[in-house]
Amino acid sequence: MDSDPIKSTIYKYNCGSWASLLSGGHATYGGARTYEPYNGKGSGVRGYFDLNNEEIIHGGADHFKHIHTFFADTSLSLAGLRPSDEMAGNNPLTAKVMTDDNVMIVYLANPDNDEPGKANAASANATYTITFPLGTWYLRWFNPQTGAWLDNSEPLITGGESHSGIAPFAQDAVLLATRAE
Repeated sequence: MDSDPIKSTIYKYNCGSWASLLSGGHATYGGARTYEPYNGKGSGVRGYFDLNNEEIIHGGADHFKHIHTFFADTSLSLAGLRPSDEMAGNNPLTAKVMTDDNVMIVYLANPDNDEPGKANAASANATYTITFPLGTWYLRWFNPQTGAWLDNSEPLITGGESHSGIAPFAQDAVLLATRAE
């Protein structure tokens, strides 16, 4: 495990934010109402940065903006999606899943320790086994550390069975699967 407290804090907030969101919750930090539209007074994702600039809070959740990037880039909403962790092994410490009939969002936490309070993101790439619903699925990878997409990273896959693989970058990862039919 990496003993760097900054890296550990960043991982815990990043992991906690994605895991909460894909469980049907919302991300917030230090009193910033990040689930509300930005109003210049502590609301919205930008409200977090306002509170940092005012030195009310001090870092820790800088990757929240990448959550916004993910949803802005995809034009997706979580409305109508349901938590479906059983599709990725039913271990919420390693993978969180939300899905509907046409979309599947998988967050791979990739912890380096089985104890959540001691875990950081592993330096290796995350591995996964996901059972996709019947149909043909297109996969795209999103790096929650940088906010960058790796497009055309996987060919179309056929659902109805388990697929195993390795995420294309180290630490945590987000996989977006959309129905191709």
